[in-house]
Amino acid sequence: MYDLEAIYAERLDTDMLQAAYDAEGDRHARRMEQVRALLEAGRRDEAQDVCPHSGGYGLNGLAAAREGDPRYGQEGYRCWECGAVVDDICGVILHRD
Repeated sequence: MYDLEAIYAERLDTDMLQAAYDAEGDRHARRMEQVRALLEAGRRDEAQDVCPHSGGYGLNGLAAAREGDPRYGQEGYRCWECGAVVDDICGVILHRD
């Protein structure tokens, strides 16, 4: 009828995956708290080094135009949190303006 061992194994896999997601979310939240604290302390370069650059907008898109971004039309992304220009979301810092 039902393979209870397979159902249990699938539940265990799902629980382990959810625990990994939760742990990664917690690590990300701690990094973002550190970024905000460094920015508030005026330590922008350090904040940019710690920041995961997990959100932002493309410099060659409408968001950059609407924001009046001085790098509008260039390649890369502007991180919402720290203001760095990165090569891709979660990427490498290209400019620290």
